[in-house]
Amino acid sequence: AITVYPRIGLGLGLAFGTGIIQFQDYLAQALDHIPLLHDLSEEERWIVAQHLSPHRYLPRETIYRWGDPPAGVFFIEKGLVWLLSETDNHIELVSGQTFGEQAVISGKRHAYTAQAKTEVILWQLSAADFVILADAFPAIERVFSRQLHATLNETLSIASSIVNNEIAALQVAGGDESSVVKRLRQVSDMLAWIKDSQVLL
Repeated sequence: AITVYPRIGLGLGLAFGTGIIQFQDYLAQALDHIPLLHDLSEEERWIVAQHLSPHRYLPRETIYRWGDPPAGVFFIEKGLVWLLSETDNHIELVSGQTFGEQAVISGKRHAYTAQAKTEVILWQLSAADFVILADAFPAIERVFSRQLHATLNETLSIASSIVNNEIAALQVAGGDESSVVKRLRQVSDMLAWIKDSQVLL
């Protein structure tokens, strides 16, 4: 019944946690629709589902804060999540997307504050459980590492674009030999080198 009526599955999962075998069946099937996990086998998705815990957050409720130790990998079942920087810039994530993996894989503190924009239902894979699964099933670690790599490449591309736009604007105002332009060119070259050499992985 849970797989036929997903709302029942979510309700039971939120009420009783991960101990319900039918809820784990529901999660294993639902994980098939998460792009990040397409490359996992059915057995591997089932194993991940066994370690997920469901959580509900109200609008503007904080999931974790910038500087917190790794809280886990989060899968968005429903709602919108904001990742907020210290300067209040934000990235909006939607159903089917994940977040938190960068801190978990790197072992560093969270670089963003995660906040529910709307009512949000999440599935959480704790940092401790991720380490256990990654050791036992290398394919699980590989898919998250590829996601992190793609995210870092996208971030580097955006940063390079911003720097190059600033260089172009300053060249119009102050010429090619401006000291600021020279420094920004060095930054641009460094970003390109990091991306090409993949030293962040």
